[in-house]
Amino acid sequence: MRASLKTTILALLGAGGAILGASALGASPPTTIVARDSCVTAECHADIKDYAHVHGPVSVNACDSCHTLTDPEAHAFTLARTAEQICVFCHVVEVPDGAFTHEPYRAGACLSCHNPHGSATPAMLRADRYDDLCKTCHLDVTGANELIHGPASAGACGACHEPHAARHPKLLAESGRDLCLRCHVTTGIEIDTMNVVHEPAMSDCLMCHDPHATNIAAMLPAEPVELCTGCHADIAETVDTASTQHAAVTTDRSCLNCHAAHASDHPALLQGEPMSLCFECHNTEIELPDGAKLQNIKQIIETGTSLHGPVAQHNCTACHEIHGGGHKRLLT
Repeated sequence: MRASLKTTILALLGAGGAILGASALGASPPTTIVARDSCVTAECHADIKDYAHVHGPVSVNACDSCHTLTDPEAHAFTLARTAEQICVFCHVVEVPDGAFTHEPYRAGACLSCHNPHGSATPAMLRADRYDDLCKTCHLDVTGANELIHGPASAGACGACHEPHAARHPKLLAESGRDLCLRCHVTTGIEIDTMNVVHEPAMSDCLMCHDPHATNIAAMLPAEPVELCTGCHADIAETVDTASTQHAAVTTDRSCLNCHAAHASDHPALLQGEPMSLCFECHNTEIELPDGAKLQNIKQIIETGTSLHGPVAQHNCTACHEIHGGGHKRLLT
């Protein structure tokens, strides 16, 4: 057991695990054996049951299930079992072979996290919120970020992490995307049913998302264009070197203006049929930075009586570059 955890346990139990039954209200302790249901009264140990959730043995006045009277005259007690065994005598924690274990559990330091008498929480935690307890050992994972993941915002560390033991690193309840998809059901349905799936969505959500907190929408650790070009370096070079840039790539949500992040029924993870997607912007007159104006292409095409072959085939990319190029009007 680590020295810090051992110190915590001894401080909670009393040196050597001995417990003296002095009253919290200052009343003189009895000097003879007393009935088990007389430990908690208005004069003696009155605060032991003063919790929203009371530990089972305490609730039924079974103090002797954990404490053994060793000296009636001094009203002195010791634990009925060792610190490591007193909790697991009733509370059996299943630990799979090869599992990762939480250090306090591994050290038998149950009382560093749990109050043996009662708590504001059903799990007898020594804090009103899960994360308040976790923060006593672990750094605040949310920091000064503006956007907090739902479970982290609610202080529900246990939504993703097991408190005692788990088959997965960091005590995660599931591995990879399986953990995320327990809550993000619609994303899972998209991945399972759509024709084109983004590779990171098939393996690990953390390639693109922060699990705790960030300052960017959708829990992204970086702006979309930076995040996407971290893998798609060829696209980054095209955008950076283009003398004519496509505003759809360089403004607003950049890559996500046209591409779905997780899955799509269209090639290249496009969010819709290519021409319809283009018409989401080119359905009105657009003024370019140099003052030139692009006509309402959607109106021209829909009112035309004779369509150019690629246009009739809804194939804008037959003539235009998508991400940027070296020619006027993004012509190939």
